[in-house]
Amino acid sequence: AAQWMILVLAVAAVASAFVHPPHVSEHPRVQASPAPPAPPGLPWFNPAIPIAQRVAMLVGNMSLSEKIGQLNNGAPAITRLGLIEYDYWSEAAHGVAWAGKATVFPASIGMAAAFDPDLLYHAGAVIAREARAKHNDYVQRTGASGTFFGLDFFAPNINIFRDPRWGRGQETYGEDPFLSATLARAMITGMQWSVENTSFVGVVATAKHFAAYNLESNYADGGTDGQYRLRFDANVSRADFIQTYLPAFKSAIEQGGAKSVMCSYNAVNGYPMCASPLLQSVLRDELGFDGYIVTDCGAVDFMVTEHHWTNDVVNASALALKAGADLCCGSEYSNLDKALARGLVTEADITQAVTRVLTRRFELGMFDPPASVPLTNLTLAEVDSPANREIALRITQESIVLLRNQGPLLPLSASVKHIAIVGPEANRTSAMLSNYPGCSPLADGDAQVDPSCTLINPLEGLTTAANKRGIAVDYAQGCDIDTTRTDGFAAALAIASKADVTIAVMGIITCQEEGDQCIEAEAHDRVALGLPGKQLAFLQALKNVTKNIVLVFVNGGPISEPWTGLNIPAILDLWYAGEEAGTALANVLFGDVNPSGRMPITVVQNTTQLPDYLSLEMALPPGRTHRYFTGVPMYTFGYGLSYSTVNYSNLDVFPGTVPHDGVLSITVQVSHVTGPDVSEVVQVYTSLQNPPTHPNMSVPVQELKAFQRVLVTAGSTTTVHFQLKASDFQLVGPDGVLATQPGTYAVWVGGVNPRWSTPYTQAEPVAAPVQGSFSIA
Repeated sequence: AAQWMILVLAVAAVASAFVHPPHVSEHPRVQASPAPPAPPGLPWFNPAIPIAQRVAMLVGNMSLSEKIGQLNNGAPAITRLGLIEYDYWSEAAHGVAWAGKATVFPASIGMAAAFDPDLLYHAGAVIAREARAKHNDYVQRTGASGTFFGLDFFAPNINIFRDPRWGRGQETYGEDPFLSATLARAMITGMQWSVENTSFVGVVATAKHFAAYNLESNYADGGTDGQYRLRFDANVSRADFIQTYLPAFKSAIEQGGAKSVMCSYNAVNGYPMCASPLLQSVLRDELGFDGYIVTDCGAVDFMVTEHHWTNDVVNASALALKAGADLCCGSEYSNLDKALARGLVTEADITQAVTRVLTRRFELGMFDPPASVPLTNLTLAEVDSPANREIALRITQESIVLLRNQGPLLPLSASVKHIAIVGPEANRTSAMLSNYPGCSPLADGDAQVDPSCTLINPLEGLTTAANKRGIAVDYAQGCDIDTTRTDGFAAALAIASKADVTIAVMGIITCQEEGDQCIEAEAHDRVALGLPGKQLAFLQALKNVTKNIVLVFVNGGPISEPWTGLNIPAILDLWYAGEEAGTALANVLFGDVNPSGRMPITVVQNTTQLPDYLSLEMALPPGRTHRYFTGVPMYTFGYGLSYSTVNYSNLDVFPGTVPHDGVLSITVQVSHVTGPDVSEVVQVYTSLQNPPTHPNMSVPVQELKAFQRVLVTAGSTTTVHFQLKASDFQLVGPDGVLATQPGTYAVWVGGVNPRWSTPYTQAEPVAAPVQGSFSIA
C-alpha cells in the first residue's frame, strides 16, 4: 500500500499542520531578550539586491552551529549578522491566538457555514494586520519576537472533517474537499496579501496538517488513548488520498500561494508524515512548492517514542530533514550536528533548509528599512478595531444556520413582550472562543477570557436587543453542560412557563486538551453526538411547560439529537461564534438579519450511521460525508433555511456533451417569492450515472462542484452563471491515474443539497433544486 506514495502523484495537494505535544504548557517558549541593532553595512540589508542573493549572502556568513540554531522554531539572535531572536510559532485559527486582545472570529467550522470566501479573505487580512501590530509592539518593547508574537502562523487547519466525532473538526472548513479548498485559498490569500506597491506579504500562512490527519484519540473505537494521533498509521488508498485528503492543500499551494506547510503527527501507509517521501514527491516535485515545511510540534521526537520508526532522536532528526522538513517545532533539530558527524546528513542539507526558512523572513520585510515596509507602522489601535469587529459580525451572521422553523416561530413577532433565556451556553462567554482563540492565554484546561476583550455572549446580546424593543427578559441556566444535576430545572421551567417565547442555548464545549465538562478538543474526540448530561431531559421538561421554544446549538462538531428535530419548533446552529456571538444571534432572531448559513458537514441521525472510526476509507458502508453517505441523515451538508422563499427555474446546461478538454456552462434563475431580501447560497451538485466499479476506484455518490452567494431582493429574479471544466470531473482510475471521467452526469442547482429532504426537514418550505444532465465525451 505504501508503494504508490513514493511516486510523483499525478495530482497532489499540500498540507501542513500544527498540533502541540500532549501538554502545551510543557513546550518551551522563547523568552524575548533585547538585542542590539544590526551592525551597519551588512549587504543582505540592501533592498536593491534580489532576495535570493541576499539570503545566500546571509547564510554564507553563518557558521554551521548558527545554521542549525535557526532550524528550531525558537531561533536565537545572531547579533553580528543582524538577526533578532525569533519564534516561528504563532497561531491564528480564527483570529490571532494566545497573544492577548484580538478580533475573535467564529471557529473555522462556523466560518465555513457562511459559504463566503470573500469574507474569509477579509478575515485573513484582519489577522495579518493585527498580527503585524502586535509584532511591531513586541519588537519595539523587547528587541525580539517571542512565542505567539511572530509573523509566521501555524494556520489554517484545512484537513477534511472526515468523521463528526473528531475533536478538532471545529478548526476545519468542514467535510467537503471543494468547499475546504475554496475557503483555504481565501483565508491564505487574505493572510498573505501583498502590501500595497511592495513585494512584502502580510504574514506567512501555514496550511495544516499534511496529510490525512483527522483524529485525536481512539475513544470512538472503544480505546482509552487520548493521544492516539501521535502513533496512528492511516491506511489511505490512492484514490481517497488524491480525491479527498489533498484537494484543499493543492489549492492552498497552487492558488493560495501558501509559504509554509506542516507535516502531521500521524503516519500514512507506514511512513510518519514528517519523514514521508510525499514531502518531496508531492509538495516539491509535483506542486513546485518553494516555501518551508515545518514539523508538527514534537513530531520528530514522536517518530522515536510513538511510531518507533527509528531508535533515537538523532536519526529521527536526520530522517525528517532529508525528507524535506526544514523547520522543527521543538528542539530536536539541535541534534543535527550529531547527525552530520554520523554522516546521516550533509551541511548542504542544512544550508538548503535554513535558506528556505530565512527566505520567508525576507519576504516579510524583516531585512528591509522599516520605512519601506508599510505594515511596520501599524499600532495596537488596529487590534479589534470597530472595522474589524464589523467583519467579525458579518461572518457570524452569515454563519448561523436555521435548521427548523415551524409556524414559523422566527423571526420573533412584535407581539412577543416577554422572553425567557435558559441553557448552559447562554451566559458562558468562554464557550464562544473555540480552539486556538484570541482573547485567551494558552493553558491546559478551560478557556479563560482576557478581561481587556469585549466578547458578547448570547444572554448579553439577546438582553440588549430585547431591552431596545421594550421586551422583558428573564434568565435561568437550568442545567449544566455535562453533569447529572437537575436542581436548576425548577427555576428555569418557572420563567419559561410565563414567557411568550423561551430561547434555550444548549450544546457542547471545547477546552485546551482537558477541562471541566469538556466534550470535544485537541486530544479529545467524541464518542456520542447528542446533547451531553441532562440537557435533553431539560429540553423535554421545557416542552411540557411551553410550546414556543427556540433551540440554539453552540458547538464545533455537529449535534445530533433527533427528538429535537421533531419536537422543537425552531432550531439554529450558532457554532462557537466568537466575539459577536450574542449580537449576531439577536439580529437573526429579531429579524434584522435574514439567516443564510449552510451546514458544512452532514449531521447523521446517530453513530450507527458512521463507519469504523479508525478507517479512512471514504466509501466504507454506509459511506463518509455527503459525497459517499448512502443513508438518510438528520441534516444534509449544504442545508439551511432563511425567512424567505425562493424558486429555482430555467436551468440551462450547455453543451449537452462536453469535449474531454471542454467547458460546461450552467445558468439558472433564482426568483424571490416571499419574505425579506435574502443572501442565497446557490449550490451546484453533480453525480456520475452508472459509474464504473473497481476496487481501486472511489466514486462519490454526489459532489459539490460550485457555489455562489447571491443577493435576491424582494420581488426580483436573478440569473446566476457557473462555468466548469471537463477536468473538474476527474477520478483516479483502476490504473491509479487521475483522469477526466467520461460518462453521463446528473446536475442539480439550488439553495440546498438535492438530498435535503429527511424526516426532520421535509415539512420546511424548501425550494427543491432543479435538475439537468450532461455528458463528458
